[in-house]
Amino acid sequence: MKIIRAVVFLSSAAIVIMGIFYDWRICFPDGIGECPFDNLRFNVIYPLVMFSKALFPVSFVSYFVSDKTYKKWGIYAGVWFVFTWLLVLVTPAYRHSFFSMDPTKEQVSLWMSVAFVVISFGMFAWEAKPWKQLR
Repeated sequence: MKIIRAVVFLSSAAIVIMGIFYDWRICFPDGIGECPFDNLRFNVIYPLVMFSKALFPVSFVSYFVSDKTYKKWGIYAGVWFVFTWLLVLVTPAYRHSFFSMDPTKEQVSLWMSVAFVVISFGMFAWEAKPWKQLR
């Protein structure tokens, strides 16, 4: 189980590093604003990097929880990832008007990432032993 935890932690760290490198060195090195894979940037790259940024601290904390809790969290994380991905895919890439309240892909991935972190830490806290004695 520790190997799986290490793989999740290291892969999320690698995706975050590659996303930062993509933005700083590939997309906007001279302020030009032209990116390779520009059509995939909002649909795939940014949501994946945003989810990995949320997964990184949670996967570090997962080293300190029991295997039973980690298995529950792993199922939750997989379902949450698919749900977030579907929401991001159906969300428009930009707003249609200035006063529109439609969320963009970046906003959806940001809020879903924040909710993922909060729910994950809540799950870890709920499964901790002191809380179990109060139930």
